[in-house]
Amino acid sequence: MTSGRILKATIPLATALALAAAPANAAPCPSDRAIYALEFDKTRMVYTQENAEIGSNWKKRVKFAAHRENKPVWSVEGEIYCDDIFGLCTLRLDTPADAKKSANAETEICSKFTVPVTEIHEDPNSDEIVYIAFGGLSQFSLACRKVIDLQVLDKQRFTQLENEQGIFLPPYVRFSSCGR
Repeated sequence: MTSGRILKATIPLATALALAAAPANAAPCPSDRAIYALEFDKTRMVYTQENAEIGSNWKKRVKFAAHRENKPVWSVEGEIYCDDIFGLCTLRLDTPADAKKSANAETEICSKFTVPVTEIHEDPNSDEIVYIAFGGLSQFSLACRKVIDLQVLDKQRFTQLENEQGIFLPPYVRFSSCGR
């Protein structure tokens, strides 16, 4: 049993450094206060989560928020569900209410699709999460862009790619700081 935590994966330091240009500064931090981030193309993608237990399973309410020039541009929310028996965790992004009402094949497939989630620890004996990896999230965010409940905060700061093809969610995030 995993005691209400996402399965721990350990990676060698060389692999961790390959994931990100700068090493993460993991420190003891409650998961609901931890801030994870990834920076690319003048965008800072911030990831946060809130814990909630449900019987023998548990879930985390999560949020991805894109920032440019220190200003929020858009955000997407969802939930990570974890099965305490099998130790498997998956992410499902929120679907807009109007998409649920006028369901079509794309809505049906995308709204039910989940992405595997793995917390990565440099030390297998530590609860300090250095990276969180999302299997296929980048591809999912592009393929199912019409079914993701995107909260637009500043349309003027969208990139050309976002305007033409939709948002891009990261394949992983790394620990950035503690405290919200």
